[in-house]
Formats: sequence, C-alpha cells, structure tokens
Amino acid sequence: MAVVIIVSSFWRPFQTAIGKRFLWLTAWMVLGLPFSVWRRESWGILTHQWWAAMLVFVAVAGLIADFGTGQDCLLEAVDTKGGDLWRYNADHLRRWAGEHRTRLRRLAEDQKYEQRPVPSFAQRREAAVRKFRARMDSAAHEIAAQLAAYAARRHFATVRYDDSDRSYLGDGFPWFRLRALVAEKLDARGIGLDAGTPGGAGNAGDACGGG
Repeated sequence: MAVVIIVSSFWRPFQTAIGKRFLWLTAWMVLGLPFSVWRRESWGILTHQWWAAMLVFVAVAGLIADFGTGQDCLLEAVDTKGGDLWRYNADHLRRWAGEHRTRLRRLAEDQKYEQRPVPSFAQRREAAVRKFRARMDSAAHEIAAQLAAYAARRHFATVRYDDSDRSYLGDGFPWFRLRALVAEKLDARGIGLDAGTPGGAGNAGDACGGG
C-alpha cells in the first residue's frame, strides 16, 4: 500500500469504472450510516471490513500497468484515462524494415536478368535476411529490457500486455519473440505478465494511435 502511495498511483484504481462505483457505494454507506437501524453494526462493517476491502482493491489495482502496441508507435504504457506513461516509438525499426523491403525488391528485380544457372544474388539475399533478423532480435531484447526496467521503477506488480495491433511494423517484426523476452525480463524482476487475452491492455493501443 505504501508503494502505491509513494509512486503516485493511489488514485489510478478510482479512475476506472469499477473504482468510481466503489467510491459512490462507499459515499452512500457513509451518508446512510446516521439513518441506519443498526448503527453500531453498520459502523463496524464500514470501519473493519469495508475499508480493508478498499485498501486491498487500491493495493492490487494500483500496481497493474497496461502496455499495448498501436499504429503510431511500437509500444506504450498508459494510465486509466489513456494518458501516456511510457512510450517506445522505434522509428529506426520502421526505417530498417523499409530499407530491408526495398533491398529485397531491388535484388529480385536484378535477379530477373541474371543469366547464370546459379543466381549470384541468392547469397546476397540470404545475407540481407540474416542481418535484418539479427537486428530485429537485438532490438527486441532492448525493448523488452526497457519495458521491464520502467515497470520495476514504477513498482508495478503486474503488466498487462496487448500486442494485437501489429500495423506499426507488420509481420516482419518478431512479435512472438518480443513477447517472450518481455515475459522473461519481467519474471527476472519478479513482475507478473498478463498477455493471454487480446485487447487486455485496455486503452494502450488507442493512446498509441490504434483503432
């Protein structure tokens, strides 16, 4: 609970629909207490059970972070209102992907005019593919490490991760590899990962430009 307050995420749970209902119900209980038939029992429930339940709700919900992919950036963490908390644009990855597609296309065009039985462009193409994959794998390690480091700094207990929008880099990026690395690096820091349900990161994709 102290961690939630220190990292200024105490009010995050109450910015959600469930949290707002929680507050309204609490206010209703407090206002109705003077008119209760069993005031002592109602007071006991409010002070001993209800407040304890609220503290547990804040402690759990305040330490969950939403990360998602989108159309205008590779990955982003958002708050409950869709505001940016952390963003990784990865413009260089889009540039690398574009350069790689262009290189393969031009090699394919050149290969059409190759007359020898064994095209000399095949080896150049394979080398280009290997280099591109190695660069993307290295980038995935860097992105996962930065995400895990940020989550650790903010003392998040769980990261909800949604990579269902892959329009920013398309199928050429190792999305499954990135997810596996995120899980690995979060686990090394004792942080949980919830990546089982598409769309589970809430507004993260929208804040990043997703649909």
